[in-house]
Amino acid sequence: MSIGNRSVIINADGYGFTPGVNEGILKTFDFGLVRSTSCTPNFGYLNNLGEVQSAYPDVSFGIHFNLNVGRPVSPVKEVKSLIDKDGKFLGRNLQKSILKGKIKAGEIEKELTAQCAIMADQGVKISHWDGHQNKHLWPLYFEVATKVAKRFGIRGIRSHRRA
Repeated sequence: MSIGNRSVIINADGYGFTPGVNEGILKTFDFGLVRSTSCTPNFGYLNNLGEVQSAYPDVSFGIHFNLNVGRPVSPVKEVKSLIDKDGKFLGRNLQKSILKGKIKAGEIEKELTAQCAIMADQGVKISHWDGHQNKHLWPLYFEVATKVAKRFGIRGIRSHRRA
């Protein structure tokens, strides 16, 4: 949508969280208002995403990197610094762990690469990246995510203006 010489892109966050979220986002595509979505690979609901992207060629599909909610897509033994004793991401403790130097950059890279691969393996052209709850803005996370995005040819980052 354009307003004067500015463009507004409405992004539906969280495609892949649940089947219901996916259904709701698809309805917004059909309505014509939403032209972008950020997909969350680690919840297991991105089946047939390549076909969905083909059905909506005017919609951009980005990746919503997630290191703080749910479970990793990587094998647990390969991302131990990112998870708790139950095999789930650290949630609120992620920031503390990053600040204390307990999070390993190589493990962040492994997990974000695995998340991208879920989409890329389905033939999805990933248009942009961002992070769940803006955690990607923390320096270590941002540095590694930028590296992974470049490797997958992701040219944009979704951001918003905060007042």
